[in-house]
Amino acid sequence: IIDSLFFTDLDADVVNLGHIETAKGVKILGLLGANLFTDMEMVIDERNSKLILYKLDKAGERIFKGDRDTLIPDIDIPIELYNEIIFLNGEAGGKKLRFCFDSGAEVNVLDNTVSNKVLSHFSLTNRAVLGGSSDQNVGVLRGELDFLMVDEDTLRSMPFILTGLTNLEIVYNTTIDGILGFPFLEKGVVIINTKKKKLYQYFYSQLKAPLYFNNDKYYLFNDYFHYTRILHKFGEPFTYDQIGESSEDHHEAKLYNMDLPGSIFTN
Repeated sequence: IIDSLFFTDLDADVVNLGHIETAKGVKILGLLGANLFTDMEMVIDERNSKLILYKLDKAGERIFKGDRDTLIPDIDIPIELYNEIIFLNGEAGGKKLRFCFDSGAEVNVLDNTVSNKVLSHFSLTNRAVLGGSSDQNVGVLRGELDFLMVDEDTLRSMPFILTGLTNLEIVYNTTIDGILGFPFLEKGVVIINTKKKKLYQYFYSQLKAPLYFNNDKYYLFNDYFHYTRILHKFGEPFTYDQIGESSEDHHEAKLYNMDLPGSIFTN
């Protein structure tokens, strides 16, 4: 885990961010691009307001071996790094969509020129005004996509705004069907490894809050295939003797063959 970073000779655009500071009520000194972290693995944990950066070796593996993700990610999808921007593919209405991933975007965005087969799954809720790093605002349509396929997972009722992305395509010099931002991030922990060209996500609906016993960290999460709950020690693979019976009425998970208390109650 990297405690501090130091960069020199960086190219940067100078813009006035005062309108964002006014809107959010916080001091903003600048915006960091993905190009700073191409030699690292980024772990974005929105719910716990954490960004963890890991140094990588030439193969894209973490140099620090202490934290190993042994859970199977809910999303495991290839990414493309183009002009130092992260892109990933999705699907709606049987049509492939090319999304720009923007961790700083407050909303998901869908280009208003996408296929009518995609728009047939978009439900309009209201009109809104959208702002960005410039001080100009544009009128947009706000609504939901009833489903969006990312990897093999279906993200249902995803909020999107509908607007034109032509100017952004000119800046990035590529085609863009949409932007995935905060509504995507808030679904789970996102891990980005640009050396492996991969994006992983672990849904918060499956990962529960960390539990601690004798200074060891465990995660209690739902295994909806077996209708059980599994207590998993972070950094170690779980085995089936750690799977116990569950009761939705009492929210109790019984533990077997583990040197831990006999039962755990969750909210």
